[in-house]
Amino acid sequence: MIGGYVAEELSAVEATFRMVLRQPEKAAGIPLGGSVCRGDLDDPASLATAFDGGTRLFLLSPHGPDMAAQQLAAIDAAKQAGISHIVKISGSPQAVGPDCLASTGRQHYVVEQALKASGIGHTILRPSFFMQNLLGKPASFVREGKPVMLPFDAQQKFTFVDVRDIAKTAAKALVEPRGFNQTLQLVGSRLSFCEVAIVLSKFLGHPVGYRKIPQWLASMVLRLQREPVWLRRHQLEMAKVFAAQGHMPASRDLARFLGDTPISLNRFVADHLDAFVQPEA
Repeated sequence: MIGGYVAEELSAVEATFRMVLRQPEKAAGIPLGGSVCRGDLDDPASLATAFDGGTRLFLLSPHGPDMAAQQLAAIDAAKQAGISHIVKISGSPQAVGPDCLASTGRQHYVVEQALKASGIGHTILRPSFFMQNLLGKPASFVREGKPVMLPFDAQQKFTFVDVRDIAKTAAKALVEPRGFNQTLQLVGSRLSFCEVAIVLSKFLGHPVGYRKIPQWLASMVLRLQREPVWLRRHQLEMAKVFAAQGHMPASRDLARFLGDTPISLNRFVADHLDAFVQPEA
């Protein structure tokens, strides 16, 4: 999701870039200025070829048990290829550290430390709760006329960020690298899920509620959805991390870097209103 938006941003400023994909034949489309080549994070030899001739690297890979090993391989290959700047998408500000409850938070920490020690110029982006996450299970609850149900206190403050702003920041860091070796906390609207429900109510024209559910029930729902074991574990670990952290802190890194106001939840809902509406039969 983020990678596609980054490609659009690079294309919009007429940058020349190469998309490195495990299965390039499945690329849905190639934006103007872009090309596609094969590169597999589990195959270091393929990365050497894919990175050859490049100067900057956008580093993003799916969450999973091998994420750290894969990204470390990419950093090694980038160093060998002479890459001068890496922009890495990391974990949320609350969930990166050596003792983080979530495995992905610990993995991101390992990669961040390796990147800082690599000698390569870098920009580390730590985005908070994606607004686009609301388009999944929360939107399905709303479409069915149910309250949004998640394992968080109704008044706990989260910081929501639109993936489009994350991509815009990443593209700007790639095209206009300034202030190498920095970590940016990408957080936007600071709202509770009760307040999210109020925003949805305003746009939909009918009441939308919010209900906190226990962790065991959230776990059962994921199991019934037949999600992969590692993905269930990741989502439950992250839910526990967020619940334990309390209110998420605010930051102006995103606004300062972009020189613009981050996308608000109001705009996000307006742009994606159809996702919360039950299609007519």
